[in-house]
Amino acid sequence: VRYGRRRRRRRRYRGGIPKQGIPSSSGGYLNGDDVAGLILSIPYGASVGGIATLTGTPPNLVFKTAFETAFPQAPIIDFAKWISFAYPISFLIVLAGWHVLVLMYARKRYLIAAEDWSSYEPVEC
Repeated sequence: VRYGRRRRRRRRYRGGIPKQGIPSSSGGYLNGDDVAGLILSIPYGASVGGIATLTGTPPNLVFKTAFETAFPQAPIIDFAKWISFAYPISFLIVLAGWHVLVLMYARKRYLIAAEDWSSYEPVEC
C-alpha cells in the first residue's frame, strides 16, 4: 500500500488527426485520406506558385542573373516575360498534380459520385 498523494497521469497530446476526423464545412468529418491529400496539396501549390513567378523562388532570380551575364546581348528577362513563359507550364503542373491527388486520395469518392449521377435520367421540361 502506498501512502501519500497519488499522481494522476496527464494525457499528452501527440498531434496527428483525431479519431473522428477533422470537422468539415459540410457538417461531416474529413477522414485520414482526405486530410493527407489536403496536406500534400499545400506544398505542391506553393512549389507551382514559385515556378510561375520570377520572384517566387531564389533559383529563378539566380537563373535570370546568370542568363544576363552569360548572354549580354539577349533581351532582358522581366516579370511579364517570365510569367508568359512559366504560367502555361505551372498550369499544366497544377492539372497533373490535381489528377494525381484525386487518384491517390479521393478516387473511391469520385467513382461513387459518378455512379450516383449515372442512375439519374434526364427530365423533360
